[in-house]
Amino acid sequence: MAGRLFENGVRVKPKWVTQLVDFEGSIFGHTGLDAAFLHYPFPTYSAHWAVMPDEVLFDADQAYRLELAEALPFIGVAHFDEMLAVGAAAARARCIQRLKLLARPGQTPHDRWHRRSQLVQQVRVFERLATRANCLHALLERFCAALAGEDGPLVRRR
Repeated sequence: MAGRLFENGVRVKPKWVTQLVDFEGSIFGHTGLDAAFLHYPFPTYSAHWAVMPDEVLFDADQAYRLELAEALPFIGVAHFDEMLAVGAAAARARCIQRLKLLARPGQTPHDRWHRRSQLVQQVRVFERLATRANCLHALLERFCAALAGEDGPLVRRR
């Protein structure tokens, strides 16, 4: 990627555009997994789980796509959407193991609600990304089935 990068994580590009860069946990890996974390803010830090406003998420996603298109011009939009859905699936597959924590007795009502709502929100994000890419429908059904508990399904299909 063009531009200068300073050690403090600020990237200055031509025309005085400044971007913040977060290298926490960065690796050489699947581009879709990397991009998926734009859609899952604080994915592994449940205590501070939050969601981003849609317009912020849209702008971050578009900026990532533009940078990726500059670095890898042969990747088209449809392929990027599929990579993003696959990355989101990989991120959520890892978190399905939290289901045992959701079922643990003795939780406070707040903790139970918080954990369940976080997982449901993340499956909804995956649903949005998989639907946009028109792929991984069977996996989405499996995620929804895995989330069905004694209280009924955690995710109701729209």
